[in-house]
Amino acid sequence: MSASDFERYEIEIDNPLYPIALKDMNEPPEKLYVIGNPSVLSAKSIAVTGTRRSSPYGEEASKIVANEALAAFVPVITGGAVGCESVAARTVLENGGLHIAVVGTGADVDYPSSNVDMFELTVETGGAIVSISPWGKGPTRAGFAKRRKVIAALSQMMVVVEAGFPSGVFSTAECAMELGREVWACPGGFFAPESRGCNMLIEGGAKIICDSSSISRAISSL
Repeated sequence: MSASDFERYEIEIDNPLYPIALKDMNEPPEKLYVIGNPSVLSAKSIAVTGTRRSSPYGEEASKIVANEALAAFVPVITGGAVGCESVAARTVLENGGLHIAVVGTGADVDYPSSNVDMFELTVETGGAIVSISPWGKGPTRAGFAKRRKVIAALSQMMVVVEAGFPSGVFSTAECAMELGREVWACPGGFFAPESRGCNMLIEGGAKIICDSSSISRAISSL
């Protein structure tokens, strides 16, 4: 069984299940394709994003952020990618939390294939897989670019755990800032290229994560 075997929904913008947060976008998607629990999309949530080429530092930061969300009973949104996002999502799922995967393919497409089990568990445990691409749509550059805006809009707060520069992660954070969402970033070493994006975000106004209590306080204020 895969996530695509679960109940599917097509939620248009005038449907009561359509998350109000997405209407903050200049051009909100007219329709969402959802597998799983559509009501979870309207819950207060935080987005966790980061590089696919995660370092041990980035993975540990992902776990810390995910655990703070768990403690506050707040769903975690990711793009379902490998690296930092998978670590955050799996941490949540393995400990009874809710995960929302906003994917750049059709919601029924298992991409990346290494995360098939993660997508299935996301739906089994009360979370959701959501896309603005139609069923069966494969991965495209445009699909992933549009996904970033949805991730930013759907969340009330975004945490960038590790990112180089240039990076699609950096673009997602910029979308969040434009929408008035709080953006937090984990600082990295001066000579660490994998943290350059995070350091630049902090320089540009993102809030710095000093420790787990920084995240805890931020989540409690949502």
